[in-house]
Amino acid sequence: MKRKKIYVLMLSLALSIGNIFPVLGADFTDASAVNAYDAEGEPQEEEILSNPLFSDGAGGSDLPAFDDGAGEDGQILAEDGEDQGTEGLVYEYVEETDSYTVVKGVDVDTVHIPATYEGKPVTEIAAGAFVNFQVLQHLTIAQPAFMFRTGAFQNCANLRTITNAGGMSINIESQAFTDCHKLAAIQSLESSAQSPCTIAPDAFDPDSKVIIWSYGEIKDRGESFRVIDGEGSYHYSIDGVTYAEGGWIEDQPVVDTNMAVTDCDNSQRILHLEEHESIRSIYRKAFYGCDNLEEVTLNQEMEYIQTKAFAYCTSLHTVYVPSSVKEIADDAFIGCGQVSFTGVPGTYAEKYANEHGIPFQAVLSAPIITNVTVNKNMVTVELGDFYGDMFYCVAGTDYKNGAPIRGKDGRIATYQKGNNVVFRNLNGGTYYIGTRTLSVDGNKKTYSGWSNVVRVDIQVNTPLRPTISSVNVSGRNIQLTAALPKGISGYDIMLSRGTKKNDSSTAGVAIPASNKAVYGRSKPASGTKETVTIRNIKPGTYYLGIQAYSVQEGKKVYSQWSPLKKIRIQ
Repeated sequence: MKRKKIYVLMLSLALSIGNIFPVLGADFTDASAVNAYDAEGEPQEEEILSNPLFSDGAGGSDLPAFDDGAGEDGQILAEDGEDQGTEGLVYEYVEETDSYTVVKGVDVDTVHIPATYEGKPVTEIAAGAFVNFQVLQHLTIAQPAFMFRTGAFQNCANLRTITNAGGMSINIESQAFTDCHKLAAIQSLESSAQSPCTIAPDAFDPDSKVIIWSYGEIKDRGESFRVIDGEGSYHYSIDGVTYAEGGWIEDQPVVDTNMAVTDCDNSQRILHLEEHESIRSIYRKAFYGCDNLEEVTLNQEMEYIQTKAFAYCTSLHTVYVPSSVKEIADDAFIGCGQVSFTGVPGTYAEKYANEHGIPFQAVLSAPIITNVTVNKNMVTVELGDFYGDMFYCVAGTDYKNGAPIRGKDGRIATYQKGNNVVFRNLNGGTYYIGTRTLSVDGNKKTYSGWSNVVRVDIQVNTPLRPTISSVNVSGRNIQLTAALPKGISGYDIMLSRGTKKNDSSTAGVAIPASNKAVYGRSKPASGTKETVTIRNIKPGTYYLGIQAYSVQEGKKVYSQWSPLKKIRIQ
C-alpha cells in the first residue's frame, strides 16, 4: 500500500510584507491498532480521574479563537469554500480508497473533522489518533460515512458528544472509546440497509452512558451503549442537565420508563429536579465526575439511580432521596466521600444509606400522589406515606413555581392520617393537585417541599350552587323557597337529623346526612324560583338543604349543596 504522509499546519499570513510562506511539516510514522494506549503508546490499565482538569465549557481558555472565514456550522472554510477542519489535524492519504485518514488529533475543546481534504473525502480516524486527550469535549464529523478505528479515542476523560453532521452512517471498531467516562451521546445518525451503522459491542466501556440517536436500526448490539429511535423520541437540556424521552430501540430499555436524566455538564452547584415530575431514572454515569455538584434534590417520582450515576462527584454532600426511590446501584455514589442522604425514615433510602455507610437525616416529606381519578366533577386522589405532623392537599386553579395555587374555585384538604382525598362538585376547568407536609412545634410551623403536582381537567359543566332564600315553619309543616341557577334540569331536597361534609376538603360544605334523612325528593326545575312544602314532620332538630343538577350525556351532574338551614319542630 502506498501512503502519502502529510502534516497539516495553517499557513502563516505575513501581514507586514503581504507574502505567504509555506511551513514544512515533519514526517509521521503510522500508528498501529492496539487495545489500549498510554501517553507513550504502551498498554494502560483503567485510570479514573475524580477531578477533571477542565470544567465543561466554563472559565477562560488559552486557546486562540478563530472567527474569520467561519461557516454557518462553525468550521473554517478556505477561499475556495472547502471545509478546512480544526487546525493542527494530521491527515494521511490512502491510495486504495482515494481518501484521507486523520492519524493525529489536536487536544482542544471542540474538534471538527472536515468532509474533504484537498478535494478527497476524509473517511476515518486512525487507531490512537486522539488517545489520552484531556481537553477535548466535542467532536463533529462532516463526512456522511465514517470509520472510527480501534482505540481512536481511548481515555479522552472529558469527551462528551459526537455529532455526525453529515447525517448518514458511522462504523466504530472495538474499544474505540473505552475509558471515555463522560461520553454521553452520538447524534444524528441515519442507518439503513444501504448505509448501515456498525458499532462493535465493546466499542465503549461496559458501563458507559453512551446513547446512540439513530434514525434506523443499528447492526451491532452490546451492553456498552443504548440506542434511541430518533423518530419517536427527543432529548433536551435545562441548566446543563440533559433529559431523554421517547422510545428505546433496544429489547431492554434503560428502565421501565421512557424518561431519564442522561448527562450533566458540571456547571451546576445545587440541582433541583422537582419540576421534572415524569423523570423516573438517573441513567448510569449521568453525573460522573461532576466535581462542582454539591446538593441534589430528586423529584418525587424518581425510582431508579443506576450504576455510577454520581460516581466521583467529590464535592457532593447532600442528596434528598424521596420515598418513591426503590432501587439504587451499589456503586451509584462511589468516590463521593462527603455524601449524605436526607429522606423519610423507614424508606428504601434509609435502608440503602445504612447498608452503604452513608449518613442519613430524616426530613419532612410530602405524600406522593400515586393516582388521580376523575368521575364527572369528582376527583379522588390516592397518596403515598408522608413524614410530619399533618399534610394538606390543594386542588388549585393555577400553577406557579412548582406549586398549585388555590384560587377562587379551588379546594384545600388537611389530614393527620389517611391516604385518600376526595374533591366533589368541582366547577368545570383545569386544576393542579399537589400535597405538602406540615410540622407544628408550639407556634412554629415547618413545611416540606411540594409533592409531584398532577393536572386534571373537569370537562362537565357543574351547575352553580343554589340557595334557600326563605323557610317558614307552621306547626309540623315547613314551606321553603329556593333560588335556583339557570339552565338546570332539576334539584334534590333533603331534610335530615344530621350533617356531614360533602368532600374531604376543609373547603367542603356541610350537607344533610343521607343516613339520617327523613325527607328526600328529586324534582324537575320549572324556573329559577321554586316553593316546596314538607308536611307532618316529627318534633326535633333538622337540617334542610337543596342541590341542583343538570343532565349531560344522559347522566346527572350535581352542584354543591346549598348552605343548610337549621330547623326546630316543636
